[in-house]
Amino acid sequence: MQTRIISAIVALIAFIVVLFLGLVAIRVALIFLTLLGIYELKRMIGNNFNLDFIATALVVALAFFTVLDQALALIFLYLLFCLIMSMIQKGVDFRGFIGNAFSTAYVAIPMFLLMRAILFSPVNLAYLLIFIIAWGTDTIAYFAGSFFGQRPLAPITSPKKTWEGAIGGTIGALILSLIFGLLVLDGVDLIALVVFSIVGSIVSQLGDVAISHLKRATGIKDSGVFLPGHGGLLDRFDSLFAVTAVYYLFILWLF
Repeated sequence: MQTRIISAIVALIAFIVVLFLGLVAIRVALIFLTLLGIYELKRMIGNNFNLDFIATALVVALAFFTVLDQALALIFLYLLFCLIMSMIQKGVDFRGFIGNAFSTAYVAIPMFLLMRAILFSPVNLAYLLIFIIAWGTDTIAYFAGSFFGQRPLAPITSPKKTWEGAIGGTIGALILSLIFGLLVLDGVDLIALVVFSIVGSIVSQLGDVAISHLKRATGIKDSGVFLPGHGGLLDRFDSLFAVTAVYYLFILWLF
């Protein structure tokens, strides 16, 4: 527990420093985290081919310094590149294409959207709702499950998760987001915020369970060792990816 707390504090300080340094630092930091997440996911799936990660790094770097339409075009061209490589390179089959394409799209798209949320939020600091709901749900669900958990939520995939923890996490995330919305955000629609918080919390837990299923299927306990006491980047960002996507579905209603 002590290691988890220290890692969380260090990560929070690093996050604040990057935000203080400005646009370029934010983009570079998110590029690094995106590539790390892609690497972890590809390592879990076990499909890769020569030069692939160089192509991945190039596409991600370019995408994060361009506009949305061009970024989507770059990601599509990367998927096409994977498919072509699966045809012409020995030892790479269609499963290799699926693994590489899925890994890149699954991590790069929500991380790119997260960057846009940080840089272009309609209301200053509105993007913090993503972190509040994702990590608030995870943290409160952990403690709620530890104290009150009895009924397993996903006994095969995540035997430690319980329905009591999941419900507690959702209620806790809702309370945190409402406090943040009332104290910090001007013009937020409270009804939209309530619905977004509940949906975002539920989807964040589904994202967590989905990656847990993938880890169990591949025989891996943690996606990596990036955050001591927490595991890899995917272990902390799996729910964040899901909430980021939900945020964009609600953004016009929220503000």
